[in-house]
This record gives sequence, structure tokens and C-alpha cells, in this order.
Amino acid sequence: MKKAFKLAKLALCAGVCLVAAQANAAVTGTINQIDATSGGNLGLRVYLTGAPNFCSANLNWAYLEPTDSNYDFYASLLLTAWIQNKTVYITSFQDGAYCHIQYVLVYS
Repeated sequence: MKKAFKLAKLALCAGVCLVAAQANAAVTGTINQIDATSGGNLGLRVYLTGAPNFCSANLNWAYLEPTDSNYDFYASLLLTAWIQNKTVYITSFQDGAYCHIQYVLVYS
């Protein structure tokens, strides 16, 4: 039992470390603009008030694609946060020349 618990803790730590290693930027703020384009064209683009850089690509926006895992939930969460003027915390990573959203947290 102890061995299984240790393995579970190790797997959790490895997952957290992997996410942290892939994310190269974290921004916090309120959403001031969302663009929607066709899939395959950086489909959902998010901009925050104050235009912070989302990743090492030095862009003031980050995107999601309809093919991303959990896309529908991400999109509804971001749109709800925008409409309700909630603060968001977003991590993203550089994907080619653009910043790809990896994680979203919404809070008051």
C-alpha cells in the first residue's frame, strides 16, 4: 500500500513538473477581446486588458483550436469570464510563432 501511494505521489509530481516545464508564460488579468476564426486558423484568440505578453513569442494574445482537448469547456469558461468581467490566470506555451493556451483559471 505504501509503495502504491509513493508511486501515485511520484506520478502527480511528474505531471505537475511536465506542465510547468511546457508552460513558458503565465498572465493574469481581465479579458478585453476575444476573436473567433475558422478552425485551423488559431480559432479562438484571447486578449487581456493591458496587453501582457502571453509567451516567449512576445504576443499580446493566445489561442485555442477546436481540436484541442477540452476545447468546448475552455471556450465557454473564457467567454463567461469575459462577459462577467472576471479575472483569469492563463498559462501558454510557444507553438511555432504563436502562444497556445494550456491552462485557464477564473476567479473573482
